[in-house]
Amino acid sequence: MAASNRPRIWIHCASLGEFEQGRPVMEAFKQSYPSTSIVLTFFSPSGYEVQKNYAGADYIYYLPADSNANAQAFIKAVQPQLALFVKYEFWWHYLKICRQQQIPLFLVSGIFRANQPFFQWYGQFHRKMLDCFSYFFVQQPASAQLLHQIGVQHVAVTGDTRFDRVLSIANNIDISA
Repeated sequence: MAASNRPRIWIHCASLGEFEQGRPVMEAFKQSYPSTSIVLTFFSPSGYEVQKNYAGADYIYYLPADSNANAQAFIKAVQPQLALFVKYEFWWHYLKICRQQQIPLFLVSGIFRANQPFFQWYGQFHRKMLDCFSYFFVQQPASAQLLHQIGVQHVAVTGDTRFDRVLSIANNIDISA
């Protein structure tokens, strides 16, 4: 990654579906903060291969496997001022390094269910991952309620950002023909 004085926002999406959820957020950041670089990462080929030339991001990569060494090297190279993980992404070493380096970390379009480890008697390690986030933007009130039940207060119910994406596409279609 080339050295730059431009602030960087890192957005991580597991695959194409999560990309579609994160896309309205990326586009809003790009419009509101045009001098900011967007670093987009994917876990799966379904997202990366389809979006590797996406013009809304300045850098697009696969996210290296979740290890302490990889997370440290990646964060050092990217130097994000803000990190956004979309929907279900919980990469322990990356989350931990962001927290240690005081990089604000948001979960966007999150969904939580009562049967997830975060909410089980054995879920202490998983709850530590939640502690790394600065804020949670969740899709429905039930997710917010689950987080509140385990003491997480920094939560907002914002809906599914894919609906924003669908509306954006629909608004650009000429149906007069």
